[in-house]
Amino acid sequence: MIVRILTAADARLLERVADEVFDEPVDPALAAEFLTTVMVSFRLQD
Repeated sequence: MIVRILTAADARLLERVADEVFDEPVDPALAAEFLTTVMVSFRLQD
């Protein structure tokens, strides 16, 4: 398992998550803003 802390530069990765992960489609601009203002980590598995 790989654990990676996402940054604003990684916001586009969130566009590739499965449809049922989030209630609405990910907005890359809002995701980038969120990732620059809050320390957030997501578990990504390859």
